[in-house]
Amino acid sequence: MKKFLTYLKTRPLGFISLIFLIILYLFMIFAEFIAPYSPSATFETATFHPANI
Repeated sequence: MKKFLTYLKTRPLGFISLIFLIILYLFMIFAEFIAPYSPSATFETATFHPANI
């Protein structure tokens, strides 16, 4: 693990990418608590289809 951390210190883009991936995984894990609506919610009045011409 020390070698990996030393390797990341020498590669700043790799370190930023690792932080970004950790943030994405945390959002994925806690998505149920972050999402404003339940997965089964439907919005029948708010359809965004193009007008029929």
